[in-house]
Amino acid sequence: AGAALERTVQRVAARYGDQPERWAWGAAHPALSVHKPLGSVPVLSRWFNVGVPSGGDAYSVNVGQYNAAQPVEPFASRHAPSLRALYDLQDPERSLFIYQTGQSGLVFSPRYADMAQAWAGGGYRPLQRQPRRYVHQLQLRP
Repeated sequence: AGAALERTVQRVAARYGDQPERWAWGAAHPALSVHKPLGSVPVLSRWFNVGVPSGGDAYSVNVGQYNAAQPVEPFASRHAPSLRALYDLQDPERSLFIYQTGQSGLVFSPRYADMAQAWAGGGYRPLQRQPRRYVHQLQLRP
């Protein structure tokens, strides 16, 4: 068991440095949202994929499963809740939600990955049917 622990510490130190006090689970365990199909194209993946340091593991409330046998990013969270929501049935306007990535599906929109940090930190946004702050009116003219 001692030899296995020593090999493990050497492997982790080779990847994350030789100062254990600087090792951070969230940095080794990013939640990855890989775009299908463009996230697997190396020249495009940096724009389409969303990754954010995250906590959690397969046995925690903030679940984030990883596969340590993966040759690249073995501790990356590849299975996590992409949407979390809290519904207030007494007052629906007080409901909350968060997506793992962002509000927009358009990669060059500023809202493409605008929720990733809040999602990783356990944050939420208001889920309102009648938001007072956003009022839009469409006018159709001949």
